[in-house]
Amino acid sequence: MVIRKKRDDTKIRNVSDLPENVRRKYRSDTNLGTVLRDYGVTTKSQLKKKLRDR
Repeated sequence: MVIRKKRDDTKIRNVSDLPENVRRKYRSDTNLGTVLRDYGVTTKSQLKKKLRDR
């Protein structure tokens, strides 16, 4: 994901960094906070770790 700020209202500009199954769920204008809430995490690094551990 290309994130310029760490705020949860930041838009996800590049979903290609996400795994394929996650990529299908979200558009590029989705808020980062939405993705984080859906996966039950609070930070982008936690999200990456959770996706990697799956």
